[in-house]
Amino acid sequence: LGPKHDGYVDQSQLAGDEGLTTPTEKWRHPIGGGYASFAIAGRLAVTIEQRGPSEVVVAYDINDGKAAWQVAYGALFSETMGGDGPRATPTISGQTVYALGATGVLQAIELLTGKVLWKTNILTDAGAGNIQWGMSGSPLVTDQFLIVNPGGKTNKGVAAYDRQTGKVVWAQGNYQAAYASPVLAKISEVDQVIIQSADTLSAHDLTTGTELWKTPFAPINGIAVGQPLALPESRVFTSASYGAGSKMVRVSKEEGDADWKVETVWENKSLRSKFSSPIYVDGHIY
Repeated sequence: LGPKHDGYVDQSQLAGDEGLTTPTEKWRHPIGGGYASFAIAGRLAVTIEQRGPSEVVVAYDINDGKAAWQVAYGALFSETMGGDGPRATPTISGQTVYALGATGVLQAIELLTGKVLWKTNILTDAGAGNIQWGMSGSPLVTDQFLIVNPGGKTNKGVAAYDRQTGKVVWAQGNYQAAYASPVLAKISEVDQVIIQSADTLSAHDLTTGTELWKTPFAPINGIAVGQPLALPESRVFTSASYGAGSKMVRVSKEEGDADWKVETVWENKSLRSKFSSPIYVDGHIY
């Protein structure tokens, strides 16, 4: 979703095919199961995959496809319809990889060496059970925090961890997790984390975790997968299939007001993002 993890495409003009040659396969390497994609930094492509009874975070060298390092641990998420394996693409920030497995195992790993810096389980920390198709949201990294969405009903549904130590800094919110990744936005000069949960679009103050605003948005069985978009003019867009469609809201808070205002700009049952996150290009949503 771009270098800022926000779904913005700054340049919509694609390069033509003049002078290009037909691509040839450079190398091929078998990998384990699961649904995670790759996060790439320098020569390393990092993913998380299922190998038998273990989830494995792996860094592959993009030049030859060989594993530069791998971190394995006992964890197996198995679901008949969706299949086995981890779901969430790891996040790379600076020299650290943050990887979340389908059963809630969260790790910080040194990018160049594969050394585990810290490890926890976000479901255990939140006192929450797993959702039907497993933890799927990629960790959101800010200057200080690592933010995830374990869900649950003990006011720990969204959690911010200290990036360096892996300790919980704040945890807030009572709602079942969905399958979308958290989004960082600045609205009315306030840094906030936008969360699409199983039945609610909401935002939390980045520093304290305090819930700022929320609005209903509930696909069947909580199957919200696409990441919300924070858009110009204080608007936020979310979309899902399974009976939900799309919703655009405008969020505001006037100076001196205690509460945030959430206004529905429009709703649409025809525009449905089932598994892919929407993107914003030249004033349009795709």
